[in-house]
Amino acid sequence: MSVMRCAVFIDGAYLEKLIRDEQGGIPIDLEKLSDWLMERVRRGTADIPMAHLRSYYYHALPWEPHEGATREERERVQNKRSFFHRIEHLNRFEVRLGRTQRFFDEPCGVYRFEQKGVDVLLSVDLVSLAARGDIQYAVLLAPDGDFVPAVKAAKNSGTVIFLAAGEAPPPAWELRKECDQYIPLDREEMQRLRRDRPAYGE
Repeated sequence: MSVMRCAVFIDGAYLEKLIRDEQGGIPIDLEKLSDWLMERVRRGTADIPMAHLRSYYYHALPWEPHEGATREERERVQNKRSFFHRIEHLNRFEVRLGRTQRFFDEPCGVYRFEQKGVDVLLSVDLVSLAARGDIQYAVLLAPDGDFVPAVKAAKNSGTVIFLAAGEAPPPAWELRKECDQYIPLDREEMQRLRRDRPAYGE
């Protein structure tokens, strides 16, 4: 029997929100998380021989002004850059970065920040790997209904999609409906994936 390949696609901002709001801020070991998701895929496919192609982590650096950045802003960007650098040195991990945009919310009279390009990067990778036949299975750890077209395209190429998500907030209904199988990220299971060593080489 030939070996199937699976990739894991992680929306980093969503995972951070889950860890903060649903898991009490526990430090998660990303390698353990990736291995656990792969094991869930194997169990969901009757133990078909499965190889882990790669895990992709999508995020963006914090917003920083072109001129006149404060010390706090510079430190925030540097700390996040160092964090992403450490993730890149994990086994079979790659980091894909979009950008953070600041805009002024006139009705509320405050500045807000939004990530741009992150969903597009994830969608392109998922569709490209599926279309080339590089993966037969994929795990999408993300909540956004905007991923539905990419999931449909990947499925049309023959890739089986597992959706991994928490409940605060739950994934978009249309995304969960479109994916083939669902992996709940419950608190008890996530506690087993906590990091028990210094953060990624620190």
